Amino acid sequence: TTLKRPKRMRIILSVRNPTRQRECISASTFDLHQPTSGLDRRILLHKPQSSLRNTADKHGRQSRNASHRLIPFMNTPLSEKSSPEAIRQRFDADVERFSNLETGQSATIDAPLAMELITHAARAATPEINRILDIGCGAGNNSIRLIRTCKHDIDCDLCDLSRPMLDRAMLRVSAETKGVIRLFEGDFRSIPLEESSYDVILAAAVLHHLRDADDWESAFRKIHYLLKPGGSIWITDLVTHEHPSVHTLMWKRYGDYLEGIGGPDYRQTVFDYIDKEDSPRSLTFQLELMRRVGFRTVDILHKNSCFAAFGAIK
Repeated sequence: TTLKRPKRMRIILSVRNPTRQRECISASTFDLHQPTSGLDRRILLHKPQSSLRNTADKHGRQSRNASHRLIPFMNTPLSEKSSPEAIRQRFDADVERFSNLETGQSATIDAPLAMELITHAARAATPEINRILDIGCGAGNNSIRLIRTCKHDIDCDLCDLSRPMLDRAMLRVSAETKGVIRLFEGDFRSIPLEESSYDVILAAAVLHHLRDADDWESAFRKIHYLLKPGGSIWITDLVTHEHPSVHTLMWKRYGDYLEGIGGPDYRQTVFDYIDKEDSPRSLTFQLELMRRVGFRTVDILHKNSCFAAFGAIK
């Protein structure tokens, strides 16, 4: 894949004083060839046009294997799913909830366990971790957990659609590492990140926003492109199932879980926004796709109902 480097980017520059207090000194649009010597390039904020899309063919038909058709309560076609802007607005308003390391994903079954598993698996599979990319980083929970697991400073690139989430992630992650932290606002597939530059990529509760098969393949190809040889990708996410009866069973279990923590109204609220916003695929689909784009090893860490933790090594 050939990636075009943009001529101009929006860059926020900041410096540290001796007490590690940060003060923002500039926020402007710079020519990428213009030198920025003398300043610590602590934050790089790139805001491209998002390439996430609601995809249908020229007649408005959806992909024949669109997984949303298997989900009993999911009636919204891919072409009418929430736009990236609508998703951004929802997360802009939910920063506080996602800033809690333990309860930020209360609607996700086994969220704390899944976070623990992907961070420890990253450490085991990629012993030398110096630079990571966190896709859909939210308020930085997964990066924080990985830094604490590694017990040394790590350079972190944090990517999210939501600027308030990125701002909160910056505050929280910078308290955990002295490494370079860069912020990227937008869809990671549209951002000119460097080839073979990351030891580990994290993608927690984000890939279910991909739409058709081309979206999914482009995402996994970009992830493979960005990882160093021997680097690894670790994912926790909502998943569907291939057999309709198994799928129905698992989503009933998820509904029971939601009712148990918030009652029938909470269950319906969560199912409604999944119907409107999400388009998950099966775990088997994603594992097969990772092999197809070039990953040499894939592994499943955990699965409970319609949530899974898994990964792959380049």
